Amino acid sequence: MLSVPLPSNENDRLAQLIWFQILDTPPEESFDRISRTAARVLQTPIAAVSLVDGDRQWFKSVCGLSISDTPRDMAFCSHTILQRSPLVVEDALEDTRFKDNRLVTGEPYIRAYAGVPLVTEDGFALGSLCAIDTKPRHFTDDQIAALQDMADTVMDLMRYRLLRADVRQATDMFSAQVSHEIRTPLNAVIGFSEALRSGVYDADPQRAREYLDIIARSGRDLDDTLGRLLDESRLKRG
Repeated sequence: MLSVPLPSNENDRLAQLIWFQILDTPPEESFDRISRTAARVLQTPIAAVSLVDGDRQWFKSVCGLSISDTPRDMAFCSHTILQRSPLVVEDALEDTRFKDNRLVTGEPYIRAYAGVPLVTEDGFALGSLCAIDTKPRHFTDDQIAALQDMADTVMDLMRYRLLRADVRQATDMFSAQVSHEIRTPLNAVIGFSEALRSGVYDADPQRAREYLDIIARSGRDLDDTLGRLLDESRLKRG
């Protein structure tokens, strides 16, 4: 097997892959549904959502295999990410790139392969959606077009996952900020109100007035904070 060249943008490509926060995450039905559909549409026993890491091919989803990754230098998808068009191999034993590949000469005995690169909006190929057969065969134009559509859907899912994670992080940060901004004046209102209710300062009108001033000031701070939060919420809703 010939060694696989690295993409010219390899460092930036790997940075993008890390940025998507998807490597080594648990299986997700939305991705599994796509790999199952790819296998069904292309009529292959194996299909996978493959991401090419620094030294391995890792499967976010795989149908028809019980492994989660392979060495990068054995992965057909390592070749797929070198181009922006689908990679189609009708008989791996007749292809100098793959005829000595251990995945061809041994389990799972790959013979035919069709892979569409998973390309980001910035042009980085992170992996591929691929369909694999254990016998030589021809893939129709309609099958490759369907695989391309499914690959585009995989990228939509990856962007959605990242957006959802960003929203969760932003929500957590917002909750922490709101909690701090509301609890500080609220604690002052509660604390000084309880002090006044206890009657300890009945004989000290000056101290009682100071506490009432603090309560009033804290109440205004709370009102300002809630007003600002409501304004921000209206702006976000448009």
